[in-house]
Amino acid sequence: MKYLLSLIALAATFLLFSCSNDAKPKVVNQEQAPVTTVKPASLTEAEVVKFTEKGKSIAKASFMTLAGNMKKAMKAGGPPNAIKFCSMKAMALTDSLSKAHHATIRRTSDKLRNPANQPSALEAKQLEAYANAINNKQPLKPQVSLDKDNKVLFMAPITIAKPVCLKCHGIVGESVAKEHLAIIQKQYPTDKAIGYKEGELRGMWSIKFDR
Repeated sequence: MKYLLSLIALAATFLLFSCSNDAKPKVVNQEQAPVTTVKPASLTEAEVVKFTEKGKSIAKASFMTLAGNMKKAMKAGGPPNAIKFCSMKAMALTDSLSKAHHATIRRTSDKLRNPANQPSALEAKQLEAYANAINNKQPLKPQVSLDKDNKVLFMAPITIAKPVCLKCHGIVGESVAKEHLAIIQKQYPTDKAIGYKEGELRGMWSIKFDR
């Protein structure tokens, strides 16, 4: 009888040990664990149309305001007065336009006059895309996308639209007088925004607003 009880106790111990081993948690290989990726947000086709029109409207209103003030400055004192307006008032005027349109309005270029307008990596990439489009004789079109903060980014080309633009951005000795170049260089020591011809790409608008 004692022998039978000993066998039963031994069997129970074996079963308990076996169950305890089976109950050990399974270790997951982290390298093989599935990874969930979050795709970046994108605009719908309807939003692309809507925000392109909104961006164009803001850019047009901003251009009309800046160009109107520039025209007044030019009429009042020629290129020297226009250069003074640009250096002292253009940035402040752009900031006020940004507030009025509930947006962040910038003008940038690959040939800067004001170093404060330095393009971001994304803006530089778009400027390069516009330059390539010109080389391939393709039309320059506005672009809209979402940035990392889910804000709409509108970018559109700025060209040398009128001969009057060349008085401050044209070829020295032709449309830009040497005495006016000296004023430009005094105001903007690192200036690269000269040597243009009418119709050429001057830079681009970069406008951000809420989705």
